[in-house]
Amino acid sequence: MNILAFDTALSAGSVALVSNGAVLATCDEPNAKSLAERLVPMVDKVLAEAGKAYTDIDRIAVTVGPGTFTGMRIGVATARAMSLAADVPLVGASTLEVMARQVANDHPSATDIHICFDARRKEVYCQSFRPLGESDVAPLSEPVACSYEVASGLLSGTSGVAAGNGVGLVETPATIQVLEGYTRLDACVLAGMAAARPVPDSVPEPLYLRAPDAKLPGGKEVGA
Repeated sequence: MNILAFDTALSAGSVALVSNGAVLATCDEPNAKSLAERLVPMVDKVLAEAGKAYTDIDRIAVTVGPGTFTGMRIGVATARAMSLAADVPLVGASTLEVMARQVANDHPSATDIHICFDARRKEVYCQSFRPLGESDVAPLSEPVACSYEVASGLLSGTSGVAAGNGVGLVETPATIQVLEGYTRLDACVLAGMAAARPVPDSVPEPLYLRAPDAKLPGGKEVGA
């Protein structure tokens, strides 16, 4: 199964083409502001490097958020268009889920995995998981956007490991091991999750956990 996977929801972009667990090609874009123009060329580059065409894609996977409003919309809208044009299934996964799976892959002995992303406005996006098989994770809580203090309270009394670019913003108990370096998502991990998941009955939607950061006069959302 050839799976095209990409993430644009956080502060960078990642595209990968994975075939039956083997990575055929990848492409990264560190500048989130370039993703609207760069995403399709990145996909074309990955397909060309792998010697594949759009007709060779069996499944598309995309992150649905939480993350930047513009990034989420770019990714989900592009994934929907490609899925429709290629007539292939589309599978979505949250950024929190993908990061938790990355941690699980690197730390197979970890039981509870707590993910915190910087959501700005002195808030974090956070959710807790437990590894599920070799390719997915099971949620232990709901994804939320909350203050640093509330996130610290949610972690109080728990154990395991914590990761993400927002984990340093909250207080963690001594029973939690804080992992450094987990700031970007790996589209290859997303592809593995998409291969293990059933195709959803509905089209994936962006995961908005709060209102946009700014609005134009009259209430129109900026970047949403």
